[in-house]
Formats: sequence, structure tokens, C-alpha cells
Amino acid sequence: MSDDGNFEIFLAIGFGFGLLSFFRGFRIYREYRILEDTPEIPIRSIAMGLVHIHGKAQGDQLIPSPVTQTPCFFYKVDIEKYQKDSKGNGSWRHYKTDVNGVRFHLEDATGKVLVDAHNAEYDLLETCKRKTGSTSGSGLLGGTNDPALTTGAFVTDS
Repeated sequence: MSDDGNFEIFLAIGFGFGLLSFFRGFRIYREYRILEDTPEIPIRSIAMGLVHIHGKAQGDQLIPSPVTQTPCFFYKVDIEKYQKDSKGNGSWRHYKTDVNGVRFHLEDATGKVLVDAHNAEYDLLETCKRKTGSTSGSGLLGGTNDPALTTGAFVTDS
């Protein structure tokens, strides 16, 4: 096969990828605009569907976040693992996501609403970033009872 044939194949693959990325970008932009155009309303006026509310979280039970041990109603931990390829180049890749929480009430001056965040979409701010060392190939995170998390061994703030 000639070099021109290879070029045309790569050109077609690149065009297809560009077209896919273009339409995916429009979908993400549309979701962003919907969220941006949703006005904040008082809790007493909540209707079914997408709403934007603001209030204070209250509940009977708090759970500790697995990384900082901060009491909270809900947490999400994204775990990434550093992997090297055959050339020795490495990059961080998604390894595991840990999401947990309890139901809680969100209250403002007009009322309160019960929130169960387990099946929601999240746009959370990163509040903590930790790096842990791997011990004898056991991986980055062995679980919430991992001594590296509870004792602080191999844990650094960044």
C-alpha cells in the first residue's frame, strides 16, 4: 500500500474523531447552558425536574470521609493510578471511584427538602488532594481501613 493510501486512512480517522468531538462538545455545552439558565428558587417552590436551590445541610447522621476523616453527609473520592507504558512513559489513569453518603435535609428560610445524592450527577469542587505510596504492590488504596489513610503513613497533602 502506498503512503498516499495510509495518509487517506489517517485523514478519515482524524475527520471522524473531529466530527465526534465536535458534536460531543455541543452536547456538553447544551447541558452547561441548561444548568446556567436554571434560576435559584426557594425550597418551598420546588417542582419536579431540574432545580437550583441553596440552603444549609442538616441531618441526624454524619459519616467520615475516607481521606481526611472530615464528618460529612456525602463524599466522592476519585482514585488514579500511575501507570508506565513499554517505553517508560507514565501517566495517571482512573483506577477507582468511591462514593458514599447518607440522606440529609437541605433547609432554607422557606422549608426543607430530603436529598439522596447517590444517583445524582455531581459538579463538586475538589477540596482535598492526597498522594499515597504503594507498599509491596498492593495498589494505591486498599480501602477505607487502609493504614496509610488512617495513620498518615505515605500520605502527603498537595
